[in-house]
Amino acid sequence: MANQKNAFFTFELTTTDLAKELQFRVDRKIGSFFLVTYPAICVVLLVLCSLVAFTAEDPPQWSVGIAIGTAINLVAWPILMLIARANPTTKLSVTSERFLASGRGVGANPWSSGTADLPVAEVNWIGYLPSQPPGLYLSRGFMQNTCVLPGLNREMTNSVIDVIVGRFPECQSKMEQGL
Repeated sequence: MANQKNAFFTFELTTTDLAKELQFRVDRKIGSFFLVTYPAICVVLLVLCSLVAFTAEDPPQWSVGIAIGTAINLVAWPILMLIARANPTTKLSVTSERFLASGRGVGANPWSSGTADLPVAEVNWIGYLPSQPPGLYLSRGFMQNTCVLPGLNREMTNSVIDVIVGRFPECQSKMEQGL
């Protein structure tokens, strides 16, 4: 099991080696920024700007705007928490014939759930794309990239690639580490 942590999420990568397949599982847990820091900042901003906006005879417009914006953020915070907690797991199954991924972030949108079922023969390369949100990507050609394990940094992505190559040496030609 490998862990990666940032202010927003903690990603836990688990690898299971079965008889004819490899299974990778990424579990996302909400980080300290979403749980504590974000609402604390909003409360402090709301209190300070409300004091300035509602105690002065001629309150500056910025204080009213920030107070209203912060109140909206505090209302939106529980909605963001629900979205972040929904379906926190992504799974990738790799065999010598296919890649099968399901869960949050599979495909194009990191906030929604999806599935991808790609035959190994159709995959041109596997790797990390620094110009895209972090994760393990499979490509079937120009601009046909599919994220199958979102949230992984380059190091974790390369370790997944090493495990796949170690188990399925026939995939070696498709691996592009360090893109």
